[in-house]
Formats: sequence, C-alpha cells, structure tokens
Amino acid sequence: SFRLSDPGSELTLGVALRDDAGPLMKTHFRGRSQALSTAGLAWQLLAVPMLSFKVMAGIHYEALKLWLKGVPLTTRPPAPRYGVTRVTANPACPQVKV
Repeated sequence: SFRLSDPGSELTLGVALRDDAGPLMKTHFRGRSQALSTAGLAWQLLAVPMLSFKVMAGIHYEALKLWLKGVPLTTRPPAPRYGVTRVTANPACPQVKV
C-alpha cells in the first residue's frame, strides 16, 4: 500500500508491504520543496551524479563485507538465446489479433 501526503513545503511518500501473516516492510521518503533557481539547479546537477557513485560504492562495500565473511562468489547464468514474452488471455482486456 502507498500513502502520499498533500504536497506543501514537505512531501512524504510511504510504502508498506504486507502478506497474510502481517507487515513485511515499511519505508518512507520525505522531501522538502525548494525555490527554483540557477544555483539550485547547478547544485543538483553536481549532486545527482555523486549519488550514483555513492550507491555504487555502497554496493561494492557490502559485497566486500560478504566476501570477507566467506560467502562464495557466483557467476551469472548465461542469457537466454532468444527473448520470450508470454501473453495470456485476460477477460478484462480486449483480445488483440496478430
């Protein structure tokens, strides 16, 4: 389920994942509005690429910790030779003839 606050000076987006046994995960994102300016746009232009590097560094850091604990490396299985798309009939959707 999703919950979104009314946008104002702050915006909050919440996500909750549940199954029959109860809640599995809850998370949220909170952001603040800022005035649109040249300086603000320039800052975001510099900050967003750095965020990608931060995420990549974090992934590699966690992988290193797992490797140091003795978790073995695994190889990726080979990609299928041909891509496959499975289409099933859905009574709610009109039939498409090819």
